[in-house]
Amino acid sequence: MRMKPAVREKIRSLHKRGVPVATHAQEIYDALEALPAVPQENHKRINIRDVLADHGADFVDVIIPKLQAVAAERPSIQIALAAFQDTGPDGGLDMAHAETVRMVRALEAAGVLTKPERQALLTYGRTEVSWRDANGGYSLAAIEQYVQGLRKPHVPAVIVDPDDDVIEVDDPPEPIEPTPEPTVPE
Repeated sequence: MRMKPAVREKIRSLHKRGVPVATHAQEIYDALEALPAVPQENHKRINIRDVLADHGADFVDVIIPKLQAVAAERPSIQIALAAFQDTGPDGGLDMAHAETVRMVRALEAAGVLTKPERQALLTYGRTEVSWRDANGGYSLAAIEQYVQGLRKPHVPAVIVDPDDDVIEVDDPPEPIEPTPEPTVPE
């Protein structure tokens, strides 16, 4: 498993020389696990049942009539409301989708939704994930291996570009597979 640059950089910032690799790797692992969660978009489709379960009937009884009134004049709102009310496997709205977010914010700006109503709906489009998951994951064994590599003298990879300039890089680029020539049918 190849570590993402953010993980490698964080390990380098925590690295101490002179500590046994296994002990040090565990310390680094624990420090990475203690990092705060990272907000991310949540593209799960939500429908009226989700809102009813989380915010109650009073909330739904207020927002649905407001949305229905606007939907009578705006086909885009009518389509979005139909998807929102569809509780089937393909129903619901992606509350992290840029167009859905724009639409909900526009409804607040137009006075259709209140700020707390907008916030309640758009909260579904955000989630928090662990720092580990946000950065592609890592394991204690991978950290041990990486720390072991930090203990070795660093010899940077050298690349010579077409102008004969020498460029040093930490990680050499992955080899590029040659593209096969297209064949022309006869």
